[in-house]
Amino acid sequence: MLLFSERQLLIIDAYFVCIQECGVSKTITMQMIADKVGIRRQNIYKKHFPNLAAITRASYEMVDFYINRQLQDYQPRKDGSLVDYFAQTVLPLIWAQRYYLKILYTSPSNNDWINYLSNRYTPLIQAHLTNQSQSHGLSSRFLAVLIEKQINSVIATWLTATEPEPVSLFEKRFLFLMHTPITALIK
Repeated sequence: MLLFSERQLLIIDAYFVCIQECGVSKTITMQMIADKVGIRRQNIYKKHFPNLAAITRASYEMVDFYINRQLQDYQPRKDGSLVDYFAQTVLPLIWAQRYYLKILYTSPSNNDWINYLSNRYTPLIQAHLTNQSQSHGLSSRFLAVLIEKQINSVIATWLTATEPEPVSLFEKRFLFLMHTPITALIK
């Protein structure tokens, strides 16, 4: 289980506020975060996080912890389709983290977040595509990357909308988008 102290959670929250204010996480300083939390910068270094990269990594892990754990529990024989499982069990967890995810998806430096997701979820998806490449000549790695990017794009578009639909309504739209070929959507 991922455990952060109360103070570390305050530091992570301050980091997200700084991203919103600055727009680019590269311009955030440890002093800006310390000022938001109301502690000395040296205190963050000594007791909580050795650098900004560690705060960034911790923020990703905090946001993604329960989502990843749920996906790790996926068992095709028991749970059925990965897309249906994702819609029913993972989308509600994503919705619960929407405040943080919207910031990560709308930050100009969101490439780090996108890369984190790709590195974390492409292998997980690929593990469930073992026999898929034989029917169409595409490697399981290529398919896993494609699926991860499609899911990620749909989620980013949903959560960055001015007023995202509640998850109970969005689940149907998600399933529609995942089951409908792109060519059918542009006719």
